[in-house]
Amino acid sequence: MSDRVDAPAGAWLPPPVRIGLRIWFGTMRSARDAALPLFDLLVRVVVAKGLLASALVKLADWSVALSLAANEYPVSFMAPQSAASLGVTIELVGGLCLLTGLLTRPAAAAVAVLAAISQIAYVPIDTNLLTVAIMAIYAVRGPGALSLDRLLRPGLRNLPVPLLPAMIRLSDRLSVLMPILLLILRFWLALTLLVVAGQAGAMAGSIWLPVASFGWVPPLAAATIAGMLMMGIAAPLVAILLALSLGGVQMMGMQPGLTAIPSLFALMFLFFGPGALSADGAAAAWLHRHILFDRRIDRAPADWPHVVVVGGGFGGLACVAALKRLPLRITLIDRNNYHLFQPLLYQIATAALSPADVATPIRSLYREDGNVRVLLGAVDRID
Repeated sequence: MSDRVDAPAGAWLPPPVRIGLRIWFGTMRSARDAALPLFDLLVRVVVAKGLLASALVKLADWSVALSLAANEYPVSFMAPQSAASLGVTIELVGGLCLLTGLLTRPAAAAVAVLAAISQIAYVPIDTNLLTVAIMAIYAVRGPGALSLDRLLRPGLRNLPVPLLPAMIRLSDRLSVLMPILLLILRFWLALTLLVVAGQAGAMAGSIWLPVASFGWVPPLAAATIAGMLMMGIAAPLVAILLALSLGGVQMMGMQPGLTAIPSLFALMFLFFGPGALSADGAAAAWLHRHILFDRRIDRAPADWPHVVVVGGGFGGLACVAALKRLPLRITLIDRNNYHLFQPLLYQIATAALSPADVATPIRSLYREDGNVRVLLGAVDRID
């Protein structure tokens, strides 16, 4: 057997380039992760505001709401009274759930169905279509960190309620559908832009394409962006350009009926990317494997500084989390192979939790970080 170790695929890049790429992508990812909870909250507030306003207007004059449900936008499979009551209930309860981030997935699914029915039975508008798209993302992905769902989920998993833990685990697994959903939404927006560019005239009159919101895009630019979206190339850049252009069009009054919903939908591709099924996703996977996070620490460039962190407590884990995206070789040493969450020890003593709930294997935390090595041992001296 040969002792030769193959060089990583990115070894042909000069060390300064590799270090620069790690710093750049690490900084961008950290900035995105920091802004994502605020963006998530902004989207939920904007959608919830529209739902609650509509519900309050209907409740303020219920007789008019019933008349509209019976004459203006009747639902063929429901009585007007039932349709109006169900619609207001979804708007009111769904709006409050989205606003607080409580039961976000079922609330988003209900709002998406309501918006789709409104698109079919009432006046077709782009706001309904884009609301369906945004709510589909929330139904699959769930809310961000600034939500009651994220706050209560650890406790709900341990409640002795039949089927509740299984339902929570099932809802969490829906996130595996995100790449497929993002692929569908990319092609949906690309088809819309092709209609704007005059390349898909047969779909021009479809009520399922938000053509009015993007009709201001010049034909050549629309066709170019559509091609980039279909292949998933530079999706974050496309998202930023579309969002800024939508904001400018709205401020100049070129589209009087334009709301913030199209801009928020475009920014979804900035924060969530185009998905794994895209050119961006393939490039990111290659960079992650070969340059950004080397699979084996012995393949990390020798000129990277070596940082040794003693102890896998709160301070040690926070230090590694802050440094792992930089061009460093990191070694974490602890006398135990697990991190103990000491604030919950009293619940272990009272049998409210099992020991596995407060002890996490340290190696599992850095499974995807090839520049981090975890050693089981004790430090007896420092040179």
